[in-house]
Amino acid sequence: MEKTRGNAFQFYSRSIRGNRIPEVNERQLYAYYNFLFERKISTVIMLAPYYFQTGGQRVSANLAGDNPAAVREMVRDLEFAEKIHAKYYVVQAGYKKELSETEAKNNLKRQLQEILEKTDWKGTILVRNMAG
Repeated sequence: MEKTRGNAFQFYSRSIRGNRIPEVNERQLYAYYNFLFERKISTVIMLAPYYFQTGGQRVSANLAGDNPAAVREMVRDLEFAEKIHAKYYVVQAGYKKELSETEAKNNLKRQLQEILEKTDWKGTILVRNMAG
């Protein structure tokens, strides 16, 4: 085993373009937990994709506007995060041109609260701002 000073592991919950959450069996989870233990990884960070594939459609992960499909998919992500012991989940703030900054922030806060109320995951959601 190579020596490393890193102790964090970051990855997308699905591909960056959405798709499905991977199916993980008990053997794979055991191997994953050993991977974390052997490398002394104490922090797992899971990133939300930019889009979700749901019902055959591509849905933005943008929470600045009302987005029930993204809320539903993020709840699924957090159920997966619980299984893999992710301490952090990173979402994109997003934007909505027809809304004021205050309205967009209020939508973001409301939907993040809804997501947290629908899951038992005990981690922290980090909101990443968009460039520009």
